[in-house]
Amino acid sequence: MAHVRIEMDRGKGWEVRQEGDMNLTAEELIRLLPDYCIQYSHRVFLDGKLIATGERPYGRRGKTRIVVA
Repeated sequence: MAHVRIEMDRGKGWEVRQEGDMNLTAEELIRLLPDYCIQYSHRVFLDGKLIATGERPYGRRGKTRIVVA
């Protein structure tokens, strides 16, 4: 099992949204990240290492932008 930490930024700095041990790979976490980024930007850590950051969509037809670390 890997230790996963998901943080979000509501405009006042990063805060923990979820944290715990999960049976997920880095690829699975990256694939799930756009589902979190509907309103706020999020980032995912796997065993203490930053895996990816997701920027929330902007505009009427905006899309979530994922940056893999």
